[in-house]
Amino acid sequence: MSYYVGQAITLSNWTGPLATPTGGYRDATGALYDPATPTLRYRLPGAAVTSVSGGSLTKDGVGLYHQVVTPTADGVIVGAWLSNDGAYQSFTVDVQPAPI
Repeated sequence: MSYYVGQAITLSNWTGPLATPTGGYRDATGALYDPATPTLRYRLPGAAVTSVSGGSLTKDGVGLYHQVVTPTADGVIVGAWLSNDGAYQSFTVDVQPAPI
C-alpha cells in the first residue's frame, strides 16, 4: 500500500479482521491481553520522536490499539509498540511525496 505526505495513516499493533486479528499484545499462550501501559513510540519523517501511551491511544479491543498520524514530509516512519512488561513490536512505513 502507498502512503503519501498529508494523508492520515493508521499505525496499529494488529492487522486483519477484529474477530481474528494478527498481532496485538499477546501473552506466552498467545492470548490477547491489555498491558498496564501500552505505548507507541514513533518518528515521522523530519520530526522528533513522539511517545503516546495509555488512554491517549485508541483501543480497538483487548490487546489491540492504534493511533492516526499525518506526515508532513516524505521519508520513513519508524516506530515500535511496547509495554511496561517487555512487549516490543517494531515497524516502518514508507511515505511518498504527494502525487501531482
